[in-house]
Amino acid sequence: MYLSNMLKWFNSSASPGKENWTCGIHGEKEFKRVLERERARAERSFHRFSLVVFETGEGNWDGREENLLLAELSIRMRATDEAGRFEGNRIGVILYNATAESAWSFAEKIRKSLFAEGLHLRCKVYSYPPPKGKSIVNDLTASLTKVAKAGAEQQFNYDCPMEELQQFYAKKMPLQKRCLDLICSLLGLIILSPLFILLSCLIKTVSPGPAFYRQTRIGLGGRPFTLLKFRTMKVNADNTEHRKHLASLIQGGKDHQDCSQAMVKLDDNNCNIIYFGKLIRKTYLDELPQLINVLLGDMSLIGPRPPIPYEVSEYQLWHKDRFDTTPGMTGLWQVSGKNKLSFEQMVRLDINYSRKQSFLMDFKILLKTPIVIATELKGSLYKMGQLIKVNAGNVNS
Repeated sequence: MYLSNMLKWFNSSASPGKENWTCGIHGEKEFKRVLERERARAERSFHRFSLVVFETGEGNWDGREENLLLAELSIRMRATDEAGRFEGNRIGVILYNATAESAWSFAEKIRKSLFAEGLHLRCKVYSYPPPKGKSIVNDLTASLTKVAKAGAEQQFNYDCPMEELQQFYAKKMPLQKRCLDLICSLLGLIILSPLFILLSCLIKTVSPGPAFYRQTRIGLGGRPFTLLKFRTMKVNADNTEHRKHLASLIQGGKDHQDCSQAMVKLDDNNCNIIYFGKLIRKTYLDELPQLINVLLGDMSLIGPRPPIPYEVSEYQLWHKDRFDTTPGMTGLWQVSGKNKLSFEQMVRLDINYSRKQSFLMDFKILLKTPIVIATELKGSLYKMGQLIKVNAGNVNS
């Protein structure tokens, strides 16, 4: 049989002396680096690639099953394609300049061939950049499922991947960082519990509605989570102006018309802000409930600012690289200029942090944060004093 001959070729051509190359495919770490390289290339040149992930119904490969798949891949793969071990017991194949539809066709040919050998595979396809609007991956998977149910090969299991490829670039949080987050968030919630009660009572007194504001944000790997803040605006306040403002900041960098436009907040004269709302915001007391998000693991003490979904809808591809690490309450952007910087400068700082983060860097950011807050408060008090003097002078005149 042809596959049997290919098995012998694969076994003889494997290079056991190479650390990252086993049985003709990349090791897991090396394959992850290849994926990162291809994402960077796609973001620069806008070339598309697809990732096909194979796994068995039982979840584990035996020697025969793996060799059968590798032999089949040697027949089907082009010279530019690359295969590797992917997140445990799965095997991934990167297809260059391949759409989701062509990637599914590639996967289907392999599954049908190996089904005849008694090997039942499950497969997922991820395409980058992700399709806009209606996903061709989902549509094609649905049609393949119908074919499988109608045909004789009903054992095929067609999965429909809803996630984007972005999730595979997410970096796991180091153990020491997670331990620091747990200790600090738990201690903070205990120590600040009287302040939580006081602020909750104040907010509910001056404005009907809940004391906490819950908002969907985008976190690690592009996954949404619910962020908690103390409510500083009226219930059901219109966010249209805020959406336009954010879009303007992002589009300015995208069109290279005003890349230097600072990330100034649009809330100083907002009529929807409740009494004491400005004070709560200026002192960053509204951010304290995010300690609960840190405790739950949705956020960290240190990391990029988690964006709002309608903000992400304006992102370019490379902007999403800031989702490679867990978002935080404070971060490199916050202590490097914050609202004095442009949107693109903020994104570049977040990506730089994601690539170079370390315990020492986190410690430095944590030490700088109170200093930055104190400096901002001093500036706000000075402006407030100047405003009072001007108003007093107008009254006397």
